[in-house]
Amino acid sequence: MARPGGLIFANFLNQDDEGFGEGEALGSGQFLQEEYGEKVIHSFYLDDEPDAYFEGCQLLRKEKRLVGILHEGTWHRISTVDYIAKKN
Repeated sequence: MARPGGLIFANFLNQDDEGFGEGEALGSGQFLQEEYGEKVIHSFYLDDEPDAYFEGCQLLRKEKRLVGILHEGTWHRISTVDYIAKKN
């Protein structure tokens, strides 16, 4: 993922996102959805679920964000859990 001392920036969709539950359920928190005429798979995580991906790292920042985004005249609620970590 990163060499020792390297920084990792990642964000994960959260289950508070407005897209959670839309489309065809594929598994725990996963849904087949359509975007711009294409089928895509979105994974939505619980607040602490992605923590396991950062074993062997020093967690510098973890932040849950809930923002409104105006897209083509419509407001959308986006929820993510954002991470900044340093590889040990």
